[in-house]
Amino acid sequence: MESFNQPQPYTVSSTSDVATDPPSYTGNRQDNTATLAMLVGTIMALNMCTFGIGGCLLPIFALVAGILGLRGANRAINPARTRTYAWIGIVIGGLLTLLLLAIVVLYGAIIAAAISDAQREFR
Repeated sequence: MESFNQPQPYTVSSTSDVATDPPSYTGNRQDNTATLAMLVGTIMALNMCTFGIGGCLLPIFALVAGILGLRGANRAINPARTRTYAWIGIVIGGLLTLLLLAIVVLYGAIIAAAISDAQREFR
């Protein structure tokens, strides 16, 4: 049986002339979930402002992903950033979900009024 050697992690020696900047983004699953919630909420805000078709359920996804990101924020690499992104996703997703529900109720009321008027005219 062959043994496989694990690759060594990349390191930069202190004598190297290469400047080592910290990574611009480090995160784990909780960070990424909160980031996803923020991005989906923002994209949906733009989508709904332009009357996008087919994306009506994405605000609910942003709301759920934000809640999941907030619940796991304590295990994140940067808990403050994770909480901020999760709250952005929750607020945007929640507001757009309420707006979507209001539109559905208004649409239903318009249809009910049209049916009622049509029935009165045929009597």
